[in-house]
Amino acid sequence: MRTPREDALARLKAVGDKMQAGNLAPDAVSALFKEFTEGVMSALAKPEAAGRKMSFGGDIQNQKAGSFGSLPSAVQKGLDESMILGTLLRRPASSTKHFKDLFANSPELQEYKKAMDSTTAGEGDEWVPTGLSPELVAEVTQMGMIEGMHPHIPMPTQPYDIPIQTGRLESFKASENTASTGQTALTKSSVVGLTNKLTLTAIDLGVEVLVSKHLQEDSIVGILPFLRNEIVASLKRGVEEGCINGDITGTHQDTDVSVSNDRRRIWAGFRKLALANAYSVDFAGAGNSFDFETWMKVRAKHGKYGINPSDLYWLVGLELFFKSLSLKDANGNAIVTTIDKLGSRATALTGVLGVLAGSEIAVSEFSKGDLNASGVNGAVSADNIKSSILSVQKSGFVFGDRRDARIQLLSEKYAEEQQDALLSVIRKDFKALRPIASNAAVSIGYNIA
Repeated sequence: MRTPREDALARLKAVGDKMQAGNLAPDAVSALFKEFTEGVMSALAKPEAAGRKMSFGGDIQNQKAGSFGSLPSAVQKGLDESMILGTLLRRPASSTKHFKDLFANSPELQEYKKAMDSTTAGEGDEWVPTGLSPELVAEVTQMGMIEGMHPHIPMPTQPYDIPIQTGRLESFKASENTASTGQTALTKSSVVGLTNKLTLTAIDLGVEVLVSKHLQEDSIVGILPFLRNEIVASLKRGVEEGCINGDITGTHQDTDVSVSNDRRRIWAGFRKLALANAYSVDFAGAGNSFDFETWMKVRAKHGKYGINPSDLYWLVGLELFFKSLSLKDANGNAIVTTIDKLGSRATALTGVLGVLAGSEIAVSEFSKGDLNASGVNGAVSADNIKSSILSVQKSGFVFGDRRDARIQLLSEKYAEEQQDALLSVIRKDFKALRPIASNAAVSIGYNIA
């Protein structure tokens, strides 16, 4: 038996078919139009049948990410914890008490409840949480000092091509054309090499957490926030170290990197790019020393990209930062403005401890202090006692965020130890915005005792 709404829709279709058939008298058209209008109103007035399931179409993945991304931060964290818990217990996240309690105490989730309860494809099954929330990815970005310095581009596809302008149009002296001599067909502004594209290809970056095979929900709930925070912090550290010390050539520039899945192999980092393209200054070279003038030589390696100091930042290790506090000008005045003198600006600068010549000084634990005189970690360990200074252009590099954080349980890898491994993976890319060989977006000062 048809529902009242289905009857109204059938009536509406019959009227529409008659009108499309044509060859009707004017009064018949008028009557049918009136009936059609009444049919529309009738169909709109009839509610859906009770118990009818929601139906979804289109790009479910992006719809879901956008919808869950609009939820409050605390709710997204709760969904992450439910995902972690469900994975550990080998159960759907929605079947855990933790997940049900989250629903009961989160009014924002009620509009998703019918969809999340479904197990039918196309009717809500896709909306049940199966990965970590956009909030987790955002936290990795916010916690990361380097990630906060550079622009981010969401990647709707894998890979993702970005059209960019790599050259500049050149102006010319113009003259009035007084006759048709053919010169109007000529292009006087150079356009060679003006446009290009940047291809972002997301790389998987993962972290493993070992847990006991003998778990109960009540015993694990208390440490869920700790597990989630550790996942965020580990991913943040991996991104930062990859940005500084990464090298994707066959043999890594540093001898202390040997395994193929080392996080220092995810993409080409600042130090590699600066050394490989000779955007470098030897602090022990002729006429150089650890002074303000040599620091400025590092900036000068940027060429035209070194003009705007606010678009650059210095990247150093903690020991080298304290060493930089001794920099003085010709009158004996301190060169570095420290964080305590930055005032209200300081609260917005993650990892920034000072300013030198208008550029922020950012400090990272991954700025290596075990380099040799060539700026790499060499085979002779006794020579690895040097540090480096990096000058980086903020707008010269970009992050590509695929934003599909995943979580997986590895149940066999550590079976003999009665343990499981909880694997969390995010997907990102990091590249120079323009070809680095002709655009000095990073420079290095090396061989610093």
